[in-house]
Amino acid sequence: MRAIVPDSFISTEPLRQLIDSRCQFEEALLQFTAAVQQSICLFDADWQYPFYESQQWHAALECRLRSDRKRQLRVVLRDVDAASRRGERLKHLQRQYSSQVQIHLAIDDAARQQDTLFLADQLYCARRAVSAQPRGVVVAQDLSAIRPWQDRFEEIWAQSVVAITATVLGL
Repeated sequence: MRAIVPDSFISTEPLRQLIDSRCQFEEALLQFTAAVQQSICLFDADWQYPFYESQQWHAALECRLRSDRKRQLRVVLRDVDAASRRGERLKHLQRQYSSQVQIHLAIDDAARQQDTLFLADQLYCARRAVSAQPRGVVVAQDLSAIRPWQDRFEEIWAQSVVAITATVLGL
């Protein structure tokens, strides 16, 4: 499998590359997760995409969260049923790192969007215009290109509601 972004994220050279397969999208998410220093933001339809529950991505996320308590994973889903029922690895991360992992439900206009948006540290972005389609774009080290997507995520986040919590209350 060929890499989407250079092996070294130290480079300041901007990168913008179209992708046309889920494999390329997954490779970008893995590389961006490995490079993250502060936060990962994910906006998607639901948690049914198999890669999200893969051992490989789970291990990368856990490694980053464990290495620094300031690192954050913020997830906004348009439907949380799959995450609630079958998102065992996601729920495990949230239980282990409850102050670092937040899962929200999109409401209003955001709930009707069709895209997938992954952001890491405002330096890396992977986006698919339609969640169900493999085509998309990967952008790295280009703040001006990523900023509108970061702003969009922050708007969605501000309008979303908490969906899954680390603790279960009840008798």
